[in-house]
Amino acid sequence: MTQSLIGREVYHSIKNGDREHKKRLSKKSLAFFSELGSS
Repeated sequence: MTQSLIGREVYHSIKNGDREHKKRLSKKSLAFFSELGSS
């Protein structure tokens, strides 16, 4: 559930073309997803 929620936020930020927001979010979600993968 949390995973798809973050994915949706990333998708919307890309769709809206908000570059700064996308950069911040992608860093956050990358860390989150790598954490998920390692556990």
